[in-house]
Amino acid sequence: MLNKLCPCPYIPCKVRGNCQACATKNMKDNDIMNCAERIAIKKYGMVKPVTPINTIRCSDSRDVAYKTALKIKECVDKKPNALFCFPAGSTAVETYQILKEMCDKGEVDFSKAKFVALDEWWGLGDNPENCTHFMKRNFYEPLKIKPEQVMFFDVLSEDAKSECEKIDKFIFENGKIDFLLLGIGMNGHIGLIEPNTTWDSYTLVVELDEVTKSVGQKYFSSGTPLTQGITIGMKHVFESQTVVLQVFGEKKASILKRTTECQPDFDVPASVLKLLPDSYIIADQKALSLVNEEHIKLINL
Repeated sequence: MLNKLCPCPYIPCKVRGNCQACATKNMKDNDIMNCAERIAIKKYGMVKPVTPINTIRCSDSRDVAYKTALKIKECVDKKPNALFCFPAGSTAVETYQILKEMCDKGEVDFSKAKFVALDEWWGLGDNPENCTHFMKRNFYEPLKIKPEQVMFFDVLSEDAKSECEKIDKFIFENGKIDFLLLGIGMNGHIGLIEPNTTWDSYTLVVELDEVTKSVGQKYFSSGTPLTQGITIGMKHVFESQTVVLQVFGEKKASILKRTTECQPDFDVPASVLKLLPDSYIIADQKALSLVNEEHIKLINL
């Protein structure tokens, strides 16, 4: 049966658009299907084993930040002109501070690197508390990253389609994202790829989940109506070379447990890490407190 709107997230799929052929082929090859749970399992009865995600266990948030910084350093040492995509938000701040310390000591050099914005609140105009200003204050300015090295979303633009195309073009011109750093939302979102957002898109505008609208208020000094976001899409996540999800704190334990135990599915965007060849969770003991070690692959850094 041909599915003309096939949302299969496995980009190189050779039978794309024909789920039944995909299911038949995978059963014949004794392989797993590479699409989301609701297609593979609910529609065709496929049983997909959970693929454990490489996980680095840390003692506390400082340790999470330090080991994340080491992974970033590893990337830029290997490829000085790498393209990085970093998130705004409190989770990554300490990582940025450690990277600044490394830069000041001459241990890491971002002078040839490129950077692309991960996401932005859409429709707020030039709000001083948006993602763009956050990244400038906490990363780009302290590390003396030149403006020409960075591609931001234009918060003053009213043409969302053009902004999406601009970000896509910048990524494509630089090959792909070499290192994608992510946090995880209380609803399992990564970037602003919300639950039930299509996995078959590059940069796109999304309607914000109610959880995101509520939790997102912590980034603003006064009540701010949040309705939409603009974000790199899941196709960019799939095509990134290395993807790191950093998590710390007891409040993230429940969603991290769900992420590591569930089948890859639109309901929990972070579960996409199970489909990526070079993905990592870097988390502290509190965030991992509810996670069954059978569902992760503990590694050392």
